[in-house]
Amino acid sequence: MHAIELEATLTESHEIHLQLPDTIHASRVKVIVMYDNDAQTNDIDVMKYSGTLAWQEDGLDYQQAIRSEWNDAQ
Repeated sequence: MHAIELEATLTESHEIHLQLPDTIHASRVKVIVMYDNDAQTNDIDVMKYSGTLAWQEDGLDYQQAIRSEWNDAQ
């Protein structure tokens, strides 16, 4: 199996028209469509959650303790 990457335009009627190179012989093929989802945004303000978790331990101390457990297991 071989792969080829082409760019195409999706029409308003949800169609894609592709012109493959002449070196590809007529046969059944698989088509994978990859697209950017414009409706999904990454503009999430994660800082609004800062300080909202009640934590009883210093974060750095906790992280070092967990890592030492990994090192002890080896």
